[in-house]
Amino acid sequence: MRQAVFHFHLFKNAGSSIDRILRDSFPGAWQEREFRFTKKHWPYEEIENWIRETPEILAYSSHTARMPLPQIDGVELFPIIFIRHPLIRLYSGYKYELEQDAETPGALKAKEVDFKGYLAWRLERPRDASARNFQSNRLSHMFRPERGMLTENQDLENLALKALDALPFIGFVEKFDQSMKTLARSLARRHLDLKLSDVRENVNSDLGKSTEDRLSEIYEEVGEDVISQFQKQNSVDLKIYNIVKDWYGA
Repeated sequence: MRQAVFHFHLFKNAGSSIDRILRDSFPGAWQEREFRFTKKHWPYEEIENWIRETPEILAYSSHTARMPLPQIDGVELFPIIFIRHPLIRLYSGYKYELEQDAETPGALKAKEVDFKGYLAWRLERPRDASARNFQSNRLSHMFRPERGMLTENQDLENLALKALDALPFIGFVEKFDQSMKTLARSLARRHLDLKLSDVRENVNSDLGKSTEDRLSEIYEEVGEDVISQFQKQNSVDLKIYNIVKDWYGA
């Protein structure tokens, strides 16, 4: 049985650090690829072909791949996905786009407004999935009965919770080192040796602050009205975050 890992690289969920560790652990056997998902085009066959055609690869990574992983005879894929507090994730995304040399709508808006304005702008955009239960949406793809976006929070919550129960590993950005040690133990049982190192790629300068301190500062900066809107539109992500937080004793 061929063993490999597949990293679902969620934007601003410590994905760059994870990829760095995977590259160092499996030199010459790490690969990343992106895919175009639309309502009419779901490239699961492309993802499966990628894995079939690269038998030498031990670690895959993609920002845009969706669960579930393909079922391939003779191949066992171990999924890696990390969860983070959704507000801190969005704040980290704002800081990234503030410094990014790009012409994307997010990068342009970040340079025009403070985080309060940026968050309000994202929450007001009807098609902006990055600010609405982004993490639970990605989890829910594992068991979605149909393709496309889910509109009902209850359906989304049920599917995301089902994915939490089914996945063999869920990482927690707020407990990154502990998560990586847990991951290393799981991979060792599959004869995949993860070389852990004190590495942080693409992180903000406030890494040393506690989650509570960071949230307190963001709440003060953003204000009650926008926070209330954020909580309403990210209620499932917040529930998922609290469950994983309890798992890690945070």
